[in-house]
Amino acid sequence: MGSLTNITMDIKQNMTLAEKLESDGWVYYPNIESLMKPWLTDANFVPTVTVYAVTFVLGLIGNSMVVFAMLGDQKNSSVATTFLASLAIADLLFLLVCVPYRIVRFLIGSWQDSFLCKFSGFVEMLAAVLSIFNLTAVSVERYVVIVHPMKARYLFTMGSIKKIVIAVWLVSAVLSAPMFHIAGITKDKYFENETKFIMHSCHDNEALNYGEKVAFVFYQFTLMFLLPTIVMVFCYTQVIRALWSSTQELSRMTSMHRENSISHIAEDFESEESQTQQRLVHVSSRSTVVSRPSSQQLGGRNHGNCIREARKQVIKMLIVIIIAFLICWGPKLILDILIKTRINRKIIFSPITFKIKVAFSLLPYIQSCLNPIIYGFMSSNFRRSLVNSCNTYLHLCQRRKGRTYFDPDTDSKSTQHTHLSPSFHRGGSHNGSSGGVEQLPLTPKKSPSEGNGRGSFHMYKGSNGLRKD
Repeated sequence: MGSLTNITMDIKQNMTLAEKLESDGWVYYPNIESLMKPWLTDANFVPTVTVYAVTFVLGLIGNSMVVFAMLGDQKNSSVATTFLASLAIADLLFLLVCVPYRIVRFLIGSWQDSFLCKFSGFVEMLAAVLSIFNLTAVSVERYVVIVHPMKARYLFTMGSIKKIVIAVWLVSAVLSAPMFHIAGITKDKYFENETKFIMHSCHDNEALNYGEKVAFVFYQFTLMFLLPTIVMVFCYTQVIRALWSSTQELSRMTSMHRENSISHIAEDFESEESQTQQRLVHVSSRSTVVSRPSSQQLGGRNHGNCIREARKQVIKMLIVIIIAFLICWGPKLILDILIKTRINRKIIFSPITFKIKVAFSLLPYIQSCLNPIIYGFMSSNFRRSLVNSCNTYLHLCQRRKGRTYFDPDTDSKSTQHTHLSPSFHRGGSHNGSSGGVEQLPLTPKKSPSEGNGRGSFHMYKGSNGLRKD
């Protein structure tokens, strides 16, 4: 009887403690250890951190290669490569700032630094806005170049493109600045029996009201998804229509030219039937000349086809990049709207929705390492620029070390050493003032007057005059 009384008193005491804690804003959590040490109990911990780590390594390597290739190969630089280099720099910024912060948050479980929370949210939104604005700018540039080529000559010079890229960065930073006001540290208080735990999470600022939170998610959706999608769909629809029309026109003109040539040959043969064999041969040769376009015409036609095919390749690649961006960012932005508006609380706060939210939050990080993979598979220009940049870098390094290097532009070898060789090399000082040696391009043949039996020789010019080997 006494033990039953003690149990009843303990239950009443625990209920009184729980009611008191709940009245102070504490929330009962059945397994509070999982909040304090998520790596031990959270089933999402290992997959999430693994995705973060893999995307960080791949994205860092891939986007660095993109910047190296597109900025290192100045001879093949273009408007599109400038925007894509800007896009790669934005992805690098996103990876370097946001991924380490996310991993540390998972490991610590609670984060109290308000500035890092705000700055990470700002960089995440800045990288997303930069990516979509760069892609939008490329779509507008493609539209003007292909649909209005005369305007593109003075609108999209390399000088103006650099200014546009700077403007894109500044505008993106201004439009992402509200994140410093929106993001903040929230304190969630949990208890289990007598164990208490305060979790500091990086979410919306606690001072915000419901209307401000909803307005901001709609602002993000409109800025990062809706408006850019409308602009890009319009631009690429017009571009595809223009390319299709030009291709059909080229096919029609080629067919008409072939038909005119054949009919001209037939008319020539019919009108010259009664002439001599010599005349027939002359007519046949003349008809053949008429039916065949000149080498200049063929060269111009082939050059036009190459330009058209290159444009198609670039547009296909850009459309794939845009689709990847929309797939990776669209679900996250739409889910944020559903959560903030609380359309259906049972569905939003269900375990399945939580897992979906975790997966959708990983998609933007995956997208940051997808672009280099797309370039590698779909752009021969990117692969060529990467090879050219590597050759240029090796060229410079080997020249500094004085080693023989291979010049990909001339398919010839050069050296910085002064050694015997039948080819022409230069080394040391060009003016002979520093004691260097310059090998002259002499490869004399053995003349009849040379009876000494010696072979070829080389002349060297140095600071002490000429000498012969």
